[in-house]
Amino acid sequence: MKIPFDQMPSNARAWVYTANRILTAEESTLLLQRLDPFLTEWSSHGTSLKASCQIFDQSVVVVAVENGWEAASGCSIDKSVRVLKELEEELHLSLFDRMLILYKESDSASLQMLPLGQFKNKLASGEIEPTGLILNTQVTAVGDLKVELWKEIKDSWLARFLPSTAV
Repeated sequence: MKIPFDQMPSNARAWVYTANRILTAEESTLLLQRLDPFLTEWSSHGTSLKASCQIFDQSVVVVAVENGWEAASGCSIDKSVRVLKELEEELHLSLFDRMLILYKESDSASLQMLPLGQFKNKLASGEIEPTGLILNTQVTAVGDLKVELWKEIKDSWLARFLPSTAV
């Protein structure tokens, strides 16, 4: 059972997927339209899931399931991954590259993407500031999206790659 994303409770389980490029408005619409029938019919062991999807920053796809209704099982999660993989092919993009770092110099700055190796090099050289923001793909609850989706690099798992003088 699909519900509006803004009606998802704060404890709803969230999965964060990152596109390897900025989506056009048409692609975002298509992605949401293609996910709509899946989310409407999504179930776990025969029980409907209250689910939703939202796209943030033109490249961050968040799928959510209300925890109190029915928990998503491994099989139902696999189904959602299959649908997203089909969308990857249709839209000629990647949603599962965890070695791609999405970052912004500030809240109002434009989104940038770099492979992890290049990102680490730019951190080490000081080209990227420790107060810059990275997308936190480890967010697991809808309520945390507002405050945890973007984290300062110095407060993230990437802090270990900062020069010792930057911390």
